[in-house]
Amino acid sequence: MNEHTLNADAPPPQPGTVEWAQQRQRTYELAMAKGNSAEHTAARRTVIMDFISVHNPKTAENPQPFLVTVDFASPVRVVNGRDIDMDHPKATGFLGMGKKPAYLRSEKMPPKKPEDPLYALEYFAKT
Repeated sequence: MNEHTLNADAPPPQPGTVEWAQQRQRTYELAMAKGNSAEHTAARRTVIMDFISVHNPKTAENPQPFLVTVDFASPVRVVNGRDIDMDHPKATGFLGMGKKPAYLRSEKMPPKKPEDPLYALEYFAKT
């Protein structure tokens, strides 16, 4: 198994274990990697649903309207929204993709101080 492959036949590890953390890390790396395999799509859906369930509980109640807007053929990642240059959004993030990313900001964890992170999901919307 390489770094961008998940073993779908293995039983899921128990949450909180090292194996669970390693699987989550592999899922996240696969979601960020270029590619359009079924594993990529499943990893991207997992990362998006994890972000929604933690940061946007109202969207998590009915995620389908949001999910239909996501281009699952393109990478996704969780970012600190403070690092995004809104005047030049292509300057950071998925370099070389040639597309302008979209962002879903956290509703549940807004920053309390100016130096706090602004959690956001970076993805590409369907065109």
